Amino acid sequence: MTSSILHLVVSLIGILLLLLLLLLPRAVNSSSDDEACVVDETCRGIGWISPTLDRIRERRRLREEAEAMGGDDGVDDVALIVKEAMEAHSAGRAEEAILAFSRLREMRHDDVSVEMAQAEMYHGIVLAQQYRGVEALECWSRAISIQEKASSHRPEDVEAFRGQVGMLIYRAAEHFSAAANNEPGNSSNLKLHFDAAKLCNAIGDTVRATNHLEAVLSLDPDDSIAMYVLGTLREREGKTEEANRLKQTAIELQPGNIGGAMISAARSCEENDLEACARRYLVAYEYAYEGRNMQVASRAVSSAVFTLLQYKGEAGLDESRKIGEKAVSRGVLNAPMQVPGNLILGLSPARAYHDDSREWEVVRVLEEHADEIRDEVLAVYKAGKLHGRYEYDSVSDLAVRGHWAEVNIIRQGMPQSRTLELLPITSRVVLSISDAATMVHGGSKISVIDGGSLVRPHTGSTNSRLRVHMGITVPNDCGIIVDGEERRWVEGKCMVIDDSFVHSVWQNSTQVRIVLIVDIWHPGLNETGREATMSERQIKWYRAINRMMTDGTWLEAASEIQEGLILSSQS
Repeated sequence: MTSSILHLVVSLIGILLLLLLLLLPRAVNSSSDDEACVVDETCRGIGWISPTLDRIRERRRLREEAEAMGGDDGVDDVALIVKEAMEAHSAGRAEEAILAFSRLREMRHDDVSVEMAQAEMYHGIVLAQQYRGVEALECWSRAISIQEKASSHRPEDVEAFRGQVGMLIYRAAEHFSAAANNEPGNSSNLKLHFDAAKLCNAIGDTVRATNHLEAVLSLDPDDSIAMYVLGTLREREGKTEEANRLKQTAIELQPGNIGGAMISAARSCEENDLEACARRYLVAYEYAYEGRNMQVASRAVSSAVFTLLQYKGEAGLDESRKIGEKAVSRGVLNAPMQVPGNLILGLSPARAYHDDSREWEVVRVLEEHADEIRDEVLAVYKAGKLHGRYEYDSVSDLAVRGHWAEVNIIRQGMPQSRTLELLPITSRVVLSISDAATMVHGGSKISVIDGGSLVRPHTGSTNSRLRVHMGITVPNDCGIIVDGEERRWVEGKCMVIDDSFVHSVWQNSTQVRIVLIVDIWHPGLNETGREATMSERQIKWYRAINRMMTDGTWLEAASEIQEGLILSSQS
């Protein structure tokens, strides 16, 4: 074991040095053994929505640097946020740094750039130094996942990056083990032992992981989570009888342990055992309902249905509906097939299609400009310039076959500068619609689906929004199914759906289907209700857009506001 670890350390150090030479001369200076990183001073901060000439020039300079390095839209803002967060960390304001990284993830949860992977890595460093090992490990796992998704653009980075993150995990495991073993019998060390076990297990050191879990149980013999994880390790060692005993005892100790059930379900999903994942989410749902914890029950049953559809596809629709109908009767869901990750209970109307939308501002404005939008989008598409920043193909979680791409105009409330330049007419029309411009839980985009494509049943992230579809070019043999009801797009006409309901798309033609998608606020939410769904920074951004729309400066300001600015600014 010692020899293997030594070889691992030597290999990881070599890979880390290679990564530092290739990737990080600009981004970060790591100055000490405890990763007291300070971001390079060439990155400068951006102030609060006051686009002065100097700040505009600085953002443009940073964007040019990012483009020269092969980066994409918004990269410079990630660097600025990382810089500010690590400066706060170096100044002893760790919680401020952690909050900044968390908000960055919230705003850019679907960003798969190399720079975002690095941001997650530094987030993990800060958490590890605060003895928050499990959260740190989640950040580093996410960093590796993001880096691998970005590898189609930079294949030489992946192994080096994995090596660097591996070294961080190894060193964190060493530090956590030392801290936990400093006073073996101290009950305050229980969490340290558990975090150390998680980190040791991540680097393959099951012996130390087992020792730490046994230490947890010596301090708290009724810790069912530690007992269950220890049973999993025993199972890997081939000690099936002991493993089964530990797992069964863990279940019997706390049969209503909501947190344990949720963790067990999530672990099954991570291991790609989707059937077990769905089953365990249903267990967590029952526990939460019995405890009258309706929000957790709602989240658990939504996760169960989503996972069920992931591994069964359309074959799981009937089973999912039965689960949903029971949840509605219990007051856990609004509608049987409305199962987003973030559900606002009681928000109405809760229906798949909103056919009463003909007089809504968004429908009226989009249809008035339908011809201009169609001509502009098709011209760009035919010129081969309509490339999606987020692409989903037959190997993704959503597309069963074919190819699906999206080009963002607004994302999480932030105008996308390159699309504004590429599609100025379409962008200005969308940005002029108040409910679309202020929507911080979604965005507006051009959706392109090639012929022969099928998108599996799935749901959006929240029911705080509705989604407006306007057909740009629509072949005959394609359509959308929302909550079991099939409809077709019509060119130049709007269809309003609630994408928090289970929905799927089929495209059996040989031609491309292009649709403009615009997310807007659910009409059942007033100002107070909207802001209740937002973080503090999102509220500031939402109010700022409303002010600029009122005084007539929004369209001009939008062209200069870069994605992520809200996170790097100070109020």
